[in-house]
Amino acid sequence: MTMPDELNASYSAFSRWAHWLTLALFVGLFLIAWTVDDLPQELRLPAVQLHKSFGITVLALTVVRVVWRFAAGVPAIPSELPSWQKAAARATQYALYVLLFAQPLVGWLWSSAGTRAINFYFLVQLPWLIGPDKDLSRQLGHLHGLIGNLLLIVIGLHAVAALYHHFVRRDQVLVAMLRG
Repeated sequence: MTMPDELNASYSAFSRWAHWLTLALFVGLFLIAWTVDDLPQELRLPAVQLHKSFGITVLALTVVRVVWRFAAGVPAIPSELPSWQKAAARATQYALYVLLFAQPLVGWLWSSAGTRAINFYFLVQLPWLIGPDKDLSRQLGHLHGLIGNLLLIVIGLHAVAALYHHFVRRDQVLVAMLRG
């Protein structure tokens, strides 16, 4: 699907800000996930709540990013790229959006099924999306881990491709997201 103003040379300031904020939240999410079991007992619950808050923020930010992407447009994929690279770029972008939406939603469902509250930034408890179900909670926990691993792979591919464009092809793909 062609986006409005697809021939922009760079991403908008909002798109760049939202991209890097999503990355920062993602790094925070994974640091907490990987280290929470090593924290002193009294810090584990606050760390988990912060993880959940970051996840809900990613969910909301992803929705806004998708709406913004359709409204404001994005730079065109370089026309001189082979068709397989264009297809890979589009597939990676779509996969990132789907996974960035699915991961926190599955986490919220997992918390709901396991009757574990989400206290959004320690200010307000979010509603349960579904009722208690131990078996479903266990399955959602596994799915949450699987999606997390898929996100790591796709983000890694995305980063490698950006570096390839910058250092090998020497085009403006990475620059468009760095400084506009």
